[in-house]
Amino acid sequence: MERIALVLGVTGGIGGAVARRLVERGWSVRALVRAHSAHRVPQGVSAVIGDAMDGAAVAAAARGATVIVHAVNPPGYRNWNTVVLPMLDNSIAAARVSGAQVLLPGTVYNYGPDSLPLIDETAPQHAVTRKGAIRVEMERRLRAAADAGKIRALIVRAGDFFGPGAANSWFAQGLITPGGRPRVIRNPAARGLGIYGGIFPTWPKPWSAWWSMIGCRPLPTITWVGTGTERAPRWSRPLSRRWARRRCGLRRSRGGRCAWLPRLPTCRAN
Repeated sequence: MERIALVLGVTGGIGGAVARRLVERGWSVRALVRAHSAHRVPQGVSAVIGDAMDGAAVAAAARGATVIVHAVNPPGYRNWNTVVLPMLDNSIAAARVSGAQVLLPGTVYNYGPDSLPLIDETAPQHAVTRKGAIRVEMERRLRAAADAGKIRALIVRAGDFFGPGAANSWFAQGLITPGGRPRVIRNPAARGLGIYGGIFPTWPKPWSAWWSMIGCRPLPTITWVGTGTERAPRWSRPLSRRWARRRCGLRRSRGGRCAWLPRLPTCRAN
């Protein structure tokens, strides 16, 4: 029996990684994309021209699908308050008709300080940002539809992403300046604070609850990246032949929360 998956957001890092993984496992993968993005669809994936804001287009693309991967974000990551929830509602409606399971890549936007120190499935979701509040509402709508027996849904959460295709990662947006050989690696966090991250393009593999359903062996790829003072010297090694640990200093930045910035003069090209 043919296994069909519909991926929304296939041109993004997560959507593309999931689509390629499904193709490798013999799935028939469709991607709902706008016409000008059709050329960016991964090899082996069938492009279906449409918009995630168009409920009829989503329902038509999901016909016969086993799973809908809802990995789509607003264009330019803007207009969340008017776009994000309608797109999810369209995926939920399409899943109700097709019987597909909805897979949502979750974020940590949902959580506030009261969720610490351990965040698990039962942690309170008291977001402190506008985007976070929208993510909380997304998950509430999925849970409500699932609890009512209308759909099946799975949320898989990760903190950050590293590697090819992770364009919106904290690494690329906060720690280095992308597009060239880094000269400085910044660490805008409390000294000694660490981070876990998913490694692209293998991050979809540990989704054991879902991959087991489709016969994939789960492979753990959630990786301890280390604290800021550990990461900066480690990442600087490939950038300089004359790397020396004694030259890695710390300077205190201006402002409250971004308290420590590693300065790595040895990241210069030699």
